[in-house]
Amino acid sequence: MSLAATALAASGCGGAVDLDSPSLSGVAATQCADLAAARPASVAGAESRDVDGSGVTLAWGDPPITLRCGVPEPSSLQPGSRCDTVERVDWFTTRTEDGYRFATIGRSTTVDLFVPSEYDPAGDALVDVAAAVRRSIPSVQRCL
Repeated sequence: MSLAATALAASGCGGAVDLDSPSLSGVAATQCADLAAARPASVAGAESRDVDGSGVTLAWGDPPITLRCGVPEPSSLQPGSRCDTVERVDWFTTRTEDGYRFATIGRSTTVDLFVPSEYDPAGDALVDVAAAVRRSIPSVQRCL
């Protein structure tokens, strides 16, 4: 195999994704570790990727779909904000320039999922991660 082919094969899907999340302790650390252990092998048809970073961060595909656990609730989340329920997990959705950012609502620990525009429909990713979120992070309040 040529040197160029070897380098390309070693790079996989562009190498590890650099992604940070907050330092975790206590219940949030346990729940996020449980979520990482329950992670789906693929999300929206994209395979799991390695992640360089702190905290519990997960990624799939290229461009990467990313999940961060133990993040603060979005500052734009207000009483009466739109709530999308997918597979019994409530999500707050924000459209960004390059995709969609979803944050769990009413869970004891907040999960952030970013889905780049290349994945359509973005909601497929929510379906794929919902079971892991339900098993790992208890619901403390349903959205209305």
